[in-house]
This record gives sequence, C-alpha cells and structure tokens, in this order.
Amino acid sequence: MNNQNYNGIRSFIAVSKCGSFTLAAEETGLSKAVLSQQLSALEKELEVQLMHRTTRKLRLTELGEVYLAKCQQGFKELELAKDWVTQASTALAGPIKINMVGGVIGEQMLAPLLIQFQQNHPEIELSINFSSHQVDLLASQFDLVIRMGTLADSSLVGRHLINITTRYVAAPEFLNKHQAIQHPQDLNQVPLIYGSVNKWLFKQGKQGNIQEQQVKASKGLQVANGEVMCQAALAGLGVARLADVYVAKYLASGELFEVLPQWQEITPLTLLCPPSQYQLERIRVLMNFLINNIPNRYEQLLQMK
Repeated sequence: MNNQNYNGIRSFIAVSKCGSFTLAAEETGLSKAVLSQQLSALEKELEVQLMHRTTRKLRLTELGEVYLAKCQQGFKELELAKDWVTQASTALAGPIKINMVGGVIGEQMLAPLLIQFQQNHPEIELSINFSSHQVDLLASQFDLVIRMGTLADSSLVGRHLINITTRYVAAPEFLNKHQAIQHPQDLNQVPLIYGSVNKWLFKQGKQGNIQEQQVKASKGLQVANGEVMCQAALAGLGVARLADVYVAKYLASGELFEVLPQWQEITPLTLLCPPSQYQLERIRVLMNFLINNIPNRYEQLLQMK
C-alpha cells in the first residue's frame, strides 16, 4: 500500500464517520478539496464508487459500507500492532543472545555479572556463547558481542569496557637457567608458552616514536588455554604471554616474575552492538549494567587471582 492509498483510506474513513467534507476537514486539519481529491484517487485506484456525493448529502454505496468496515478493522489492527511493538521494545523481558570471549575473562569476570543481571531481571532470557572466533554481528543472531583487541568494523556501535594488560612472565627457576631477557628478540633463544596467538607484537614508546618488535613463537609449549599456560609457566617450562588476570596473584607472591615490563601490551575489551536508532530497552539496560559493573569486577578479579 503506497502513501496515496493510505491517505485516501484515512480520508474515506474520516468523511464516512463525520458525514460531511466540512466536518471531516475540521477533524483532520485537511481542506475539503484535499479530502475530495484523495477520496477520488482511492476510488479510481479501486475502480469502484465508495460514496454517493451530492451538494446536500453523502451516502456510502453498498461496496463502500463493506470496504469501510474492513478498513476500520485494519486500522484498529495497525494501532494494536503499534501498541504491541512499543510495549515489547520497552519491556524488560525477552531474549538476549551474547557472544563473548572465554577463559578467565569470560568465565570469572563476565559470567558472574550476567548471572547477577539474570537474577535481577528474571523475565529476560540470556543466551551466552563463549567463542574467540570473529562473529559478523550484523549477519548473526547475536544481539551483543564482547571482544578483545582493536576493532576495525566502524559500522558497529562499540562501547569501551576496560583495558587489559598483557604481561610476559616466567618462573624464577626458569629465569635462573637462562640468560637475562632484556629485549624481545632474546625470546627467540628460549622456550615459549603460547596459545592461538603465535606472533607476539611488542610496542613501546609514545605516539610518533613507537618501537615495534615481532617474535614468532615456534618452540616450547602451545596450548589454547590460559589456565594451562599459567600452570606451565609456574612449572618453569618457558615464558608465557598472559593477561594480568591470570598472573596477578603469582606476580604478587613471587612465584612468577615479569620479563620485559617496559613492553607491556594494553588490549581494550569492547562491547559491540549493531547500529540501531530504536534499541530494545532490555538490551540497553544490559549494556549499561555491564559498562557500569565490569571495571569493579575486573579490579576484584585482579585481587582474587
């Protein structure tokens, strides 16, 4: 249905209800001429006469009476649909599907907050998927994605959550057996403990004067699990590249030492959602909850680990 038909139907309903073009013009704010033109255009489109018009009286044709009843019912359904959509978009109920990083960050930092949110809003149905694979948020079924690292897709709405520090650590006995590690390239001479990222990019300095070094992890232990990597580092098997939430406790106790502290890597954790002018209220509330609570949970986790 195009705009011309829509306007014609509204004018037809108004004139039929009021019984005259004059009263319909007062109610709708349209001129009598516009109402008459729109009604004539509708009749031409339908190829039927809906209304008998005389200078003194208006009377619906038989087809006009049936068409009026159906149009009124149709507009009533449209209003009900509008009310339903408005209520559904503002209600704190319904499904939210989330894709996010796993490991300690997902399981111990994010998951407890999502459980708390579910307790606070039992009518909301959370569905949580742990995955490190890139997800096309616009083409997927997910409503929110939480990712680490620099994000290139500017078509998405990103909200910064926290910065996570990646540290390079090793056990004291390991460092005693090997020469001092003073430069990233020194790592080429020692066993490394690495996961899915086997190319380590080191940066230091300020913007405009940044030094970069790359080391490819090829010897040592490869395992795509942060907890196992941490245990391997504690066992003295090599230098591990791990987020601070895995190693903060052991650095504090002296069970692990940081190597190359001047080459620490800062990685943003970002909350992503598709661009939307009219965002569902339940998703907006969850986003604000995570943005407001993740920094404190992250600090607690650093103290716990």
